[in-house]
Amino acid sequence: MTDNHPDRPLPVVRRELRIERAIIALTAHGYVGDSYAAGQAFADLAAEEPSLLEVFPTLLWALQRLPRGVGEPTELRDRLTTLYAIPDEGADDA
Repeated sequence: MTDNHPDRPLPVVRRELRIERAIIALTAHGYVGDSYAAGQAFADLAAEEPSLLEVFPTLLWALQRLPRGVGEPTELRDRLTTLYAIPDEGADDA
């Protein structure tokens, strides 16, 4: 079995995950009208200073998975929950 993703430095992978988490959170919280959480997600995204090429694919993915109704379970919320479960830098450094 071949690995499509060669080994990359851990800080690079963590940054990509933080960007993905911020974009999905911004989309999900903005959809339900939670301006405080959407603002926090935007601040998290801005702190990473991503390029448009880093933002666009994840934003497109998130927008395509918005639910039809607010109470509907979605792949978007599942992915966001998974991303919040991944520890940030320093959490596992001993």
